Amino acid sequence: MSESLTFTEFTASIVAETFARKAKGKTLGVLGENLPRFDIPAFIKELQGRFDSPYRLALLGGSSEPIRSGKSVEITYDVMQANQWRNDKAAKAKKLFIVVHGVVPKIKSLRDVLVPVSDRQIRSVLCERAVSWLDSEERQALWNFLQKNSDAFSVNLLLDFAAYSEELGCKEKGKIDLAESEEKNLWRLGMFPHLGLLTHSGVKKLARTAKLNLDLVGRMRSLSKQDLRTITSVLESEEALRTERETAKGILGYSRSKKRELLRDLSYAEVAAVLSYKKKKKKSDDEDTDPDVIRKERELGDESAIKDLIRNDGKNIGMIAKAFSCENDFDEIANEEIKVDGKIVIRKIRPGSSEILHAVNRLMSEDNYGGIIRCDSAVDYIDCLKIMESGEATRISEFRPQDTSDRFAIRSIIENVVNLYGESIEKDVLVAWDNYLEARRSLLDSLGELTDHPLLALVGNADTLNACEVLVK
Repeated sequence: MSESLTFTEFTASIVAETFARKAKGKTLGVLGENLPRFDIPAFIKELQGRFDSPYRLALLGGSSEPIRSGKSVEITYDVMQANQWRNDKAAKAKKLFIVVHGVVPKIKSLRDVLVPVSDRQIRSVLCERAVSWLDSEERQALWNFLQKNSDAFSVNLLLDFAAYSEELGCKEKGKIDLAESEEKNLWRLGMFPHLGLLTHSGVKKLARTAKLNLDLVGRMRSLSKQDLRTITSVLESEEALRTERETAKGILGYSRSKKRELLRDLSYAEVAAVLSYKKKKKKSDDEDTDPDVIRKERELGDESAIKDLIRNDGKNIGMIAKAFSCENDFDEIANEEIKVDGKIVIRKIRPGSSEILHAVNRLMSEDNYGGIIRCDSAVDYIDCLKIMESGEATRISEFRPQDTSDRFAIRSIIENVVNLYGESIEKDVLVAWDNYLEARRSLLDSLGELTDHPLLALVGNADTLNACEVLVK
């Protein structure tokens, strides 16, 4: 099956489902105009699968080549015939579906009696279908964002993006690779591939990340004179890295052709670095000095903290802690580069960090105090965490010591012991437990930092350090 046919068949399925939903009840039929391109035989088959009774289909303004449809479907290519169908005796028994391509005369009378299908409704069905493949907060946030931003993402772009993930989404074993597939195919939406767009569950963070991504792509489409001078400087510089020169060539290639597929091999961080590339001029014509090229290094949070504590007595800790904050959810786009000791430090993501943070956020909350994850198909704990993040079948036993409905919960046990033994037990034990809960509660907002870079989290935030000291006393 060809690539284009896969897209048109998938689109046919989405359009057919939209038609079927609009046809419920006592409606005479449904009218679709200015629809995305789709496979007509697949559309007919999809509609047949959603209706037990026969129906009529008018294909107006397009090809009139005969199509095999079976006895349950009547097909016409004539607008006059479609108008007769809406008034004849069989109109109530057979739903009328009309697909209009281009300008068709005498269509107004059909618009007056048939329920229209809108672009917004198709987007809604598509969003619902995509989320159903792997229903998680992150994917709900992404697809809701894509659905609502019709100016940036046309329905054709969304269909193209979703069509290449459907095969994985419809297979249980494929769901674990769904996020990776969608990340790689973000270029189909006119954006740089970026995992951060698939790991946000907050609308504001996702919108900010997407805006930065789209703005930079827009900047590449129409490079300024300064951008062109900067790119030329990178290409001509002996100090520029090979990857920087390749990125510079990629920027020029995209700017000339505007082909979306060229975004596949670029990244936001690399493009932003090239477009902000600077080299220091020589002090004089006689002085043979090398340009002052600022080194860029990716470092883990605790690695940067240790270096700054040793070299600078921690004077840059606050700035480093802010740059490594997990509020950005591993979003390299939102993280600003920071200059420390004459070099630029960029946040480095430890392999598996996303999966571990997902598990921590799932199992650690005001009510949950951890838990046990069971996954029979996992080969190791990293694989188990990946499967959990993908929404695959895992068994999770949550530890809830504050659950008063559970007589074996810690709080219930403490209260029962105090009530049973009376004065022989220190009643302050309940006070101590409540103090522990308060200290723990104050740390919940810092879970991400404490999980990813505990040292930096402690030395970079006095409140977090004090809360931890209270907790362990």
